[in-house]
Amino acid sequence: MDLIDVRTLALAASISAGAFLLVPLMLMTVVDSEDDKSLRYWAAGGGALGLTSLTLALWGLQGNQLAITIGNTFAVLGMGWIYLASRYLLGLERGRRYVYAFTAATLTVGVILTYVVQETPLRVIILSFALATYPAMSAWLFVTRRRRLPAPLGLVTAGIFAAMSCVYIARTLSFASIALIDQITDAPVVVGALPFLIELVFNTWLAAMLAIVVSARIQARLRVERDLVAQANRELTILSTTDPLTGLANRNRVDNVLGVQSRRAASREVPLVVILLDIDHFKRVNDDLGHPIGDEVLVQLGHILTSQVRETDTVGRWGGEEFILVLPDTGTTEGLTIAERIRVAVASADFGIGRRVTASLGVSWYRPGDDAPALIKRADEALYEAKEAGRNRVRGV
Repeated sequence: MDLIDVRTLALAASISAGAFLLVPLMLMTVVDSEDDKSLRYWAAGGGALGLTSLTLALWGLQGNQLAITIGNTFAVLGMGWIYLASRYLLGLERGRRYVYAFTAATLTVGVILTYVVQETPLRVIILSFALATYPAMSAWLFVTRRRRLPAPLGLVTAGIFAAMSCVYIARTLSFASIALIDQITDAPVVVGALPFLIELVFNTWLAAMLAIVVSARIQARLRVERDLVAQANRELTILSTTDPLTGLANRNRVDNVLGVQSRRAASREVPLVVILLDIDHFKRVNDDLGHPIGDEVLVQLGHILTSQVRETDTVGRWGGEEFILVLPDTGTTEGLTIAERIRVAVASADFGIGRRVTASLGVSWYRPGDDAPALIKRADEALYEAKEAGRNRVRGV
């Protein structure tokens, strides 16, 4: 492998870094601010690594020493940015000033060793060691916080970072051994080529990892949003079908239920009973004790009604102090018995208002040819008869 091959690898690494740079830039268009911060650092790190590889591709490993020093410093900064991106991706904050301070120190030492002390081997050793630092720290992050990523992405990413760190450590040790005889130019070509090889793998994997992680997080957020929308729809359905005071079915819901049950009774020839209930002299309660007390009476009456019927029955507030019960699969005799049981339960209940509360009930049952309005009309007629007969009683039609 000759020098031109190393330059070709460096150029290929710069192109792969540029391709990697595009991934976070594109992902930034579809994520929220939390992930956007991490992606900015991923993009900056990819750009810095690409610039470094391009610099070395143009000037070679033995070219302009200042350009090489600055290029390697950009590589250190790029690794630092990627380390910061890893921290943000894994839910950690802070650390920026240390990255910039470390990068500034690396550049200062590199320039001093190149132009003041003129210790090129030592400069290469220090830069190589600096380049190994951040991948090692990133690898540790992905190992210790791997549960924040889809398995096994954390461990594989940690392995990629660790491999890059090991390459630079090997490069450090190789140049250190060569520096003992002051023949830095005698370094095997593979020592300079290996970082570019691992960078090709590094850029490719990071791009795939970011796409997978961000996609998984977007999907998770979409699921949360879908759940919130579903919950909101359920709550809206409840609000649109429930009486806000008593928590019973409202008139719209009762109309729907009664329509379904009346058609069922007609098609299957099964019994159906409808009961209308009206609180006797309820206006006196409101006038004498006030509407808040009247509301409490309505709520307590709702509890009494639901306690007297089956789960398959529907209890609703028909309007004002009128309530309605839809009892499917209930015969005439049974319907009248339930109505009488409800009347007794209401009359014997203590509403805590210092007076007795009673109710009148009208019962109707399905007859061939009936629809929902016909059932309600006859129940209302029966209720009127109960009131005319002196209230606190049951009548059926």
